[in-house]
Amino acid sequence: MTSETRFALFVIFAALATSARIAGASPEDQRYSVGDVVPLFVNKIGPLNNPRYSVVDEEEDMQEVGWKHIHGDVFRFPPYTSLFCAVLGTGTQLLTLVFFVFVLVFLGVLYPYNRGALSSSLVIIYAITSLIGGYVASSFHAQLATTKWGKTLLLTGILYLGPVILTFSVLNTVAISYGATAALPFGTILVFILIWILVTVPLLTLGGMFGYVFRSEFQAPCATRSCPKEIPPLPWYSKTPSQMFLGGLLPFCAVFIELHYIYTSLWSHKIHTDTSILFILFILLIVLTAILSVGMTYIQLSGEDHQWWWRSVLRGGSASIFMYGYSIMFYARSSMTGSMQLLFFLGYNACICYAFFLMLGTIGFHASLLFVRRIYHAVKCD
Repeated sequence: MTSETRFALFVIFAALATSARIAGASPEDQRYSVGDVVPLFVNKIGPLNNPRYSVVDEEEDMQEVGWKHIHGDVFRFPPYTSLFCAVLGTGTQLLTLVFFVFVLVFLGVLYPYNRGALSSSLVIIYAITSLIGGYVASSFHAQLATTKWGKTLLLTGILYLGPVILTFSVLNTVAISYGATAALPFGTILVFILIWILVTVPLLTLGGMFGYVFRSEFQAPCATRSCPKEIPPLPWYSKTPSQMFLGGLLPFCAVFIELHYIYTSLWSHKIHTDTSILFILFILLIVLTAILSVGMTYIQLSGEDHQWWWRSVLRGGSASIFMYGYSIMFYARSSMTGSMQLLFFLGYNACICYAFFLMLGTIGFHASLLFVRRIYHAVKCD
């Protein structure tokens, strides 16, 4: 095992730790408080004594290595800004929807095993939370760019709802052709269309207007260079597929046992034991995604790779890929047969896992953004 590999494993396990051991810290480390874990962890890698970055000194810049060397590029805005902001807006909207459903279940207003009531509630809550999705997408876009915020709102409106409507249309057509009772009548579909036109679109637009009007500037501790630095050749553990695999596998391993009961409840008509367990596992999934995203982002920045924006979204959402793979394994082991049942299973599970990708990707980015801001602000203020 090479030194680079050992270093990568050290960072990953350090990110997974729930507390930092500082009893044996050096006097230089002890200038940080006990609760200041992030700068202490960074200080273990290298001293936080960089010069201020308002004016770049070429001679000192040549002496910097690792994540300090890319301080002038780490806050460079990502490509495809409208799509990126739409992902964050839609992911935040879906997170709000999930928490709102849990609140209704805990209050006894909604019974999760009543399929009809649950489906209707999801449609209504999604329409209402469009206000939040539009606000988040528009406000973040206003920090990165001053134009084309209307395009961001359009992408926010169709990023998740578009694939879901397409999947539903295909599956409903298949159900009608088979004469199955799973096919929704035309009246119900018309009601959903009216909800989208009269509620979702106006609230999405209103949220976008609020986000644009009450916009703020992007807070970057370091100035951005005019010309980006060239990214050096990356080791295997710093490349996107490797980080997506590890960043998705560990959170999936924490919840995959419970996935069996969830799929059994959804497709085998068996009632799950306790909703509170699902809520705890959902919180655990969020926490693990955030911690791993921070650790993987540090590894990426240490390799002088400053293109972490999109990478943090892909790392965070990669657990949903493992979820979908597990759903295929569940179907292979179940007693479900027939082409229609296969299409329904794969189609609706794809929509569920896509929602998890957007939610966890949003969590991964925000956790990485907080971490990056913190370490570079600590360096600048040292």
